[in-house]
Amino acid sequence: MHDDILSRAVTAFVWGDPPRSWPSSDPAAVTRLFGDGGAELVQRITALLAELDQVPPDDDLVVYGDRIEQALESNHPELTKPAREALARRYTFGWR
Repeated sequence: MHDDILSRAVTAFVWGDPPRSWPSSDPAAVTRLFGDGGAELVQRITALLAELDQVPPDDDLVVYGDRIEQALESNHPELTKPAREALARRYTFGWR
């Protein structure tokens, strides 16, 4: 079962609110969208990022993005595909 709130928070964290053309980290977007619950969501997202920081990078961005998505799919099936893709793009964009 997907956690739609966490998934929406991940997408807002990565792309912002309103959305930007590039991925980054925007905790304020999560807080704006979720109010008092935003702080807890940001902590959960920060924990996800710390976990993903352990995924070995690759010179091939497609391979690296796939590794990120596979790690998320295996360890965090509660995330929707768009949330997993947002996180993968955040990592591959930063690796360029």
